[in-house]
Amino acid sequence: MSGIERIEKICQRVPDFKNLYNARVIHYIMKDHILNVYNQFEKYFEEDFIKSDVEIFKLFLLIHDIGKPIAYNKGEREKQYDETIELIIKYKADLDLSDEKSDII
Repeated sequence: MSGIERIEKICQRVPDFKNLYNARVIHYIMKDHILNVYNQFEKYFEEDFIKSDVEIFKLFLLIHDIGKPIAYNKGEREKQYDETIELIIKYKADLDLSDEKSDII
């Protein structure tokens, strides 16, 4: 499954994320940035990962900056990680994240 297909699946589970993926932060659209990171992982690093860890890591790559547009719009860019963590915790059931997996963040 491609990165864009995975984002579409995430947005089906968490419709609130759709606007965040499509938000412009500074000079880029979040979805473009996130897909760039995701694609770089697949191209250069995926083969070095333990197979059982790849899927969860891909999910985290696809949501790693999801709170950035919220922080940016509030004028608090330094809180982008706080916003992301809050969203992951809020939607962890929708993302099928167990407590153990969400504790990674």
